[in-house]
Amino acid sequence: MIKRVVLALCVLFLTSVGSLSAQTLKVGLSDADYPPFYFVSDNELQGAAVEIAEHLAHELGFSLEYHRYPWKRVQHNLKTGEIDMVLLYFKTEERGRDVFYTDEPHLIERAALFGPSHLKLSFDGDLAALKQYEFYGIRGYYYGEQYARADFLAKYEVKNEPALIRWVSSSQRDFIGIGNPPAIEFYAKKLGLSEKIHFYTPALYEGKNYFAFSKDRADSEQIAKHFTQQLLRYKQTEGYKKVLKHYQIKP
Repeated sequence: MIKRVVLALCVLFLTSVGSLSAQTLKVGLSDADYPPFYFVSDNELQGAAVEIAEHLAHELGFSLEYHRYPWKRVQHNLKTGEIDMVLLYFKTEERGRDVFYTDEPHLIERAALFGPSHLKLSFDGDLAALKQYEFYGIRGYYYGEQYARADFLAKYEVKNEPALIRWVSSSQRDFIGIGNPPAIEFYAKKLGLSEKIHFYTPALYEGKNYFAFSKDRADSEQIAKHFTQQLLRYKQTEGYKKVLKHYQIKP
């Protein structure tokens, strides 16, 4: 009797996974590259988040189909179900209304302050000490709870990293930008503006990134659970460690 129950449960699990297999998941990415997590090189989409997602999807029998939009549009499409998932999402109460997250994070990401190269600031992690400056970030990005709650700051948003770098580096006034250092450095180099900006330490925020799946899709909670299980296994392997090492990401 016990053997029959165990067998039935195994069949049920395999049937459940099988029903998810051979499906295509529509993945939303920003139209601006975001190294080291996702970017195009040699006409191929690469990056740590892409490699991890592709491995998990392959193991679960999914194929991933990438769609690129401005980031705010990615979030809108995730909410409405026009895309099924995103590869990098910080957990917030507001975002949690629209998605199911994996239970386990897969990547760590930092947000740091930067300004024009001539502006040498002493930053000890306290934003209140910089309240005389205007701050610029990217629409829809999350920079940690301290920044979100800093109502005493003058905060503005721009479309993407290139616009942010141009604004901070070329303005006649001293503005402070916020961004993921590898992505900011990547675009600053492309724009020929690397010498025009300067990062301040320590980092403003260091957070855990999760896969997130649109609640508009009926089976998204089940998919999130399967991705969690596969991710837990993958993080114990040398393959996962090699991805982090290759893209110089903190474990």
